[in-house]
Amino acid sequence: MKITYNTLKCLLTAVLTTAAFTSCSEWTEPESVDFHYTTLEEKNQELYKAYYQSIRDYRASDHKVVIAKFSNKATTPAGRAEHITCLPDSVDYIILYNPEVSETIADEMKEVRSLKGQRVLCQIEYKAIENDYKAYAEAWNDAHAPIEEGVGEETPANPADTLVSLNNYVKEAVEGKIALLSEFGYDGVNIVYSSKNPASCTEEDLLELKAAQAAFLGPIAEAIAACPDALVFFEGTPQFVLENVELVTKAGYLIIPATEAVNESELNYKLNLANRYGNIPADRFIISVTTRSLEDPALTDGTFSGTDRKGRDMTAIIGAAEWTAKAASGAVKAGIAVENAQNDYYNLSLTYYSIREAISIMNPSPIK
Repeated sequence: MKITYNTLKCLLTAVLTTAAFTSCSEWTEPESVDFHYTTLEEKNQELYKAYYQSIRDYRASDHKVVIAKFSNKATTPAGRAEHITCLPDSVDYIILYNPEVSETIADEMKEVRSLKGQRVLCQIEYKAIENDYKAYAEAWNDAHAPIEEGVGEETPANPADTLVSLNNYVKEAVEGKIALLSEFGYDGVNIVYSSKNPASCTEEDLLELKAAQAAFLGPIAEAIAACPDALVFFEGTPQFVLENVELVTKAGYLIIPATEAVNESELNYKLNLANRYGNIPADRFIISVTTRSLEDPALTDGTFSGTDRKGRDMTAIIGAAEWTAKAASGAVKAGIAVENAQNDYYNLSLTYYSIREAISIMNPSPIK
């Protein structure tokens, strides 16, 4: 008998449920004891191996991908939602916002790679570095108030104590983040960069734009050239990249930010905007949406118009999945990316409900 991926999932559920009921039946005395929950690996090693082999086979098959973008801390995870091992097995790629990870997450990166075939990338975002620079420049200026004419020294006592330029700051920051790729064993990098349209630039502005792109993209291109097996995703406005364009043309996926979109028309607009010039690959587009905020439920980010196939209020994740499942003219919708995926963990009916539902929508199981 051929064991399918869904069959293995059902068997896995049955084994774990049986183990749970067996344990409950033994709770006869209110005393402190050490519980040992039998794992699938211990209960049925062959089924365990077959299940995870099916996951790895699925990863290599032709399907719509799911990328979970994860807001991780550099400290040890405090709850289950902060563990990347808790993400659904069918998630293909995990992108960590913070390149520096705890020892626990570093170990989990190895586990999900070897066991499930999931790949883990770190994110390097231009805007985040630019914001850091603004804070640095403000603090530097506060500490180096202009000297009044005729009072004190006219030049710094230490000539090296000068304000670093934005481009030099960006270059050094990127080099520091790139070093973490090998230190923590990442599979690649997600480059996040949005630029103004070069067509709207004056000649002077165009030179500044190219210099800014070179400062940010140059160190990444150099590192990738030395590590050709590394994965590269590009998120933002790849159609406006003028420097190190190989990072765009050779990117595994081009991620289109659409976290504010609330219907399919807006997603179509985002896709057409990215593809309008025909200067970037059109066979690898990923639409990026977000989860609902846990801090402020009043925010509408992560919502979508209408209801899903189960009659629930539509989340942006499910809305994007339904849109992705529909063919597009002149472009390939390769899958979805989910910002702050860890927020989807919290659901009364099923952890990671929206992501699981999205996977089912984009990759429906064949009826046997």
